[in-house]
Amino acid sequence: RYRWRLLLHAARRLAVQPILRDWLGAVRLPAAVRLSVDVDPYSFL
Repeated sequence: RYRWRLLLHAARRLAVQPILRDWLGAVRLPAAVRLSVDVDPYSFL
């Protein structure tokens, strides 16, 4: 099991979710790989 944390800083008026959805839709992952995205997690800070 691996976990990576990425912090994306954007202006509040920018809709980040559609950008992430499009980007992740273009990524081809092996069937054994699970990907989970947590937008605005409190535990990150």
